[in-house]
Amino acid sequence: MCLFGFSGAGKTTLAAEAQDEPLAQDVLVIALEPGIRSIADRDDVMVWPKPKEDGTIPEVTYDQVQRLSEQLKRMVRKGESPFKTIVWDSLTAAQPIALKHVMKVSPTPEMPSQPEYGKANALVLGWIHDWCALSRERGINVIFITHAEEQKDEATGMTYIRMSSTPGLQKGVYQTVDSIAYL
Repeated sequence: MCLFGFSGAGKTTLAAEAQDEPLAQDVLVIALEPGIRSIADRDDVMVWPKPKEDGTIPEVTYDQVQRLSEQLKRMVRKGESPFKTIVWDSLTAAQPIALKHVMKVSPTPEMPSQPEYGKANALVLGWIHDWCALSRERGINVIFITHAEEQKDEATGMTYIRMSSTPGLQKGVYQTVDSIAYL
């Protein structure tokens, strides 16, 4: 599932409620952005990386997230994962993390171009594809969170609410994720 909505709508709080039993601590939130204060004080939800005392999340790198993802996938495949739900919060933050990783080997490291954005999208879509497949294979819940933004269609004057991401990432989410909900 992908939940998208504006800041403060309750996306993370709703995702954290996907427990089998109260206080089961079977939900893991992979926090890719600092805005996780809504659940930072909860003992029934595991958050990675561990929030600081002020509730903010330390900055994470692509390599750290990739290592965690691979470790979790191995645990899930072996039936050793304590988590019934894994929440990726947020795809809006995942794309810049992947882009920063891609830019390390770019000939223009200070100025990303369309190919670098495409490579970063491919990395994030790889996570999405792998976790959706694992969800279908092993029956775990996987929730991707992303922010919303308003986009005005200049031709019609209509305003649309869309996922806040690159067009390529947005298209890939719609093609890969089973359920998408605006909150």
